[in-house]
Amino acid sequence: MPIPERVTYDGQRWQMAADFGFGVPLGAFIGPDEDGDGRWSGIPTPTAEIIMEIMDTGDVPRVTDTLREQAEVDFRYWRAEAVVLGPHEYRWALSAFLTMLLGPGQQVDDVVVWQINPDTGEVIAPR
Repeated sequence: MPIPERVTYDGQRWQMAADFGFGVPLGAFIGPDEDGDGRWSGIPTPTAEIIMEIMDTGDVPRVTDTLREQAEVDFRYWRAEAVVLGPHEYRWALSAFLTMLLGPGQQVDDVVVWQINPDTGEVIAPR
């Protein structure tokens, strides 16, 4: 579930490198926002908004049970099967946030992966 960043669009690059074997949250298209103006991607869910804010600033918000519940709702909406953290300017901040939100991820080569049950939005514990 790499979220397409507003500046680099790494999510789409990962998707292309995987021969479009997975979808990315928010998509890759030009469409209307809430006010009818044009925007690049879909309208962000609350979890996507928080992740994009961390990607922009490196500021890590406090993680609450409400935020965890919202993430599960958003993961179900996206039908996410994994959250993948790759290289990023604020990787440390994203890692801290995702670890507080989801628990420890699994290091796989140069990325950290959290397996998600797409039906429930819950994290699948690493084996």
